[in-house]
Amino acid sequence: MFATAKCIDQYVKLRVANADGNDEPVPMDSRLEGVVEKMFDRCIKDHQYKQVLHVFHILVITRDACWLCCA
Repeated sequence: MFATAKCIDQYVKLRVANADGNDEPVPMDSRLEGVVEKMFDRCIKDHQYKQVLHVFHILVITRDACWLCCA
């Protein structure tokens, strides 16, 4: 579980960095995307929507916080 949490943290960090509108996008490791997508798929299959929504919520909050601070 700890490794999955670290993957999600890194995924969020990279997604936010790319959403900031930097001139050069930060490359996303396809293996990292695979881990997070599998986690999403498993959560949805098991009807654990809270976990998926939590990650999306983190993405939105972090992106919006970065946008507010950097605007």
